[in-house]
Amino acid sequence: ALPALVTVVANIVILRLVYASTAARGTKAVKTVSIICWVFILSYTPTVVIFALPAAGFTDIPQWVNCASMYAVSLNLITNPLIYSFTNAKFALFVKMWRKGELRGFNREWDIVSQS
Repeated sequence: ALPALVTVVANIVILRLVYASTAARGTKAVKTVSIICWVFILSYTPTVVIFALPAAGFTDIPQWVNCASMYAVSLNLITNPLIYSFTNAKFALFVKMWRKGELRGFNREWDIVSQS
């Protein structure tokens, strides 16, 4: 629980630093980092809470709550590639070429796409 708690707090700190930077406000990078941090925070918070409940004296945690927290963590693993593919053209091209099995020409294809 401690590593997850530290990571959630670190993401909150990152968000605060990103939002505090007035020079970068509104940029695509700020939006991407914000989305990734919020997805991480929302998906890992239930797990942190479940691990903290026994320390607070709550020991009768229903099994479905544990399952739901694991699904929330799994949701984070699924959403990160989707976020990157929607916000990063090079990553989206990489995924497209990977699915087709054409990674040998990735850098060449990216050079062609980025020049147009």
